[in-house]
Amino acid sequence: MNSGIARNGNSSTFGRCGGGRMWFAQQSNISYNYCTPGAVIKTMYTADVISLTPPTASVLIVNRNEA
Repeated sequence: MNSGIARNGNSSTFGRCGGGRMWFAQQSNISYNYCTPGAVIKTMYTADVISLTPPTASVLIVNRNEA
């Protein structure tokens, strides 16, 4: 069964961050480096995340699907 972002979009249910959370990097090279090492095919998805305050780190973690 195909699950994850390809089938369910940005659902926190499938987040691998733990506790139903998802993370988003400010720079694409951060996301790329978190892909499985040695994988022949690496896929990245982008998402627009609106935050009242910018994250203090280079990664923003969200714990729900919508604002």
